[in-house]
Amino acid sequence: MSYELFLSATAKQHIREQRLWYHDNLEDGLALANRWTRELEAALHGLCRNPERHGLAAAGDQIEPGLPLRRMLFRPWTNGRGWKVIFCIDEEAQIVTVLHIRHESRPPLAKDES
Repeated sequence: MSYELFLSATAKQHIREQRLWYHDNLEDGLALANRWTRELEAALHGLCRNPERHGLAAAGDQIEPGLPLRRMLFRPWTNGRGWKVIFCIDEEAQIVTVLHIRHESRPPLAKDES
């Protein structure tokens, strides 16, 4: 069964910020930004096919009281760290909502977003 994907305004902003960072900071930034986006879209498509396979987010990323958040690790490159895709599942509506897309080196949401 496939779920519908919804990106929160925050998740969309995280994507824009990451694309802009690649563009502004790396020599071939536009190409890398486009590749990163394609890889992310493919990962999110896979997430919608089977979101339950991803475990619960770490305690520091559980910032919505009463809403169990899950985490998918997104690593588009063969080396280095990746990104945490923080999401929730609405089983009844069959919707996966992506709330945050954060680089693994950033602090947990509870520390960064408070």
